[in-house]
Amino acid sequence: MTGFIKQYRTELRNILIIALFAMLIPYLPKLATLVLSSTGMLISMSMLAGVVIGLSLKVYFHTVVMRISKDNTANS
Repeated sequence: MTGFIKQYRTELRNILIIALFAMLIPYLPKLATLVLSSTGMLISMSMLAGVVIGLSLKVYFHTVVMRISKDNTANS
């Protein structure tokens, strides 16, 4: 069973993502109304800011790890 899951990991992930989107379809009109309100705009902007901060931290830590590994190989 684990071999089956390993072999079809990306396909299973894609199927789960499609199933989640299919379950969210009935809520799209309510979500659109929320996003167009001022509260929805604040929530959307805060989520966007969180994504930007998260991605910038990810890039920063990848840079730090690359520098550390470069220093380790130079000193060896």
